Amino acid sequence: MYQLRYAMLAVTHEGTGKALQWLLPDFTVAGKTGTSNDLRDSWFAGFSGDMMAVVWIGRDDNQSTGLTGSSGALRVWADIVKQRSQLAVQNILPEDIQIAWVNKQTGAGSQENCSDAIALPFIEGKQPKIEVRCRQGLGKVLDWFETLSSD
Repeated sequence: MYQLRYAMLAVTHEGTGKALQWLLPDFTVAGKTGTSNDLRDSWFAGFSGDMMAVVWIGRDDNQSTGLTGSSGALRVWADIVKQRSQLAVQNILPEDIQIAWVNKQTGAGSQENCSDAIALPFIEGKQPKIEVRCRQGLGKVLDWFETLSSD
């Protein structure tokens, strides 16, 4: 459950639901946006610490609403939560979860200071075993040495 909450919190901090950062300032929520083909449906499903709600916007004639999940349903959802919720989401790290740095492109283990590294929660013992080291700051020097050895 921690990992699921972590992912849904990420949607509201850095993903398609990040508008909630200014729609609900200083109030942590989690959720997921959705948009169907041709913008026919706009939906947002989310929760705070004391409520859960799903908002769908669509037309009876199945024509386009012109809205994405974040430009339509998310804004209605935020208004509902602003009026009714009093408890923000808390995601307390359980003992059996470890945070590990991974390469966001490959999912391989990474170092924190690598430019493409992100921190993700793993069940203890399931984090990547192989760590790819980045060469920040040393890339040009190392590349120069590699050209010498290839001659």
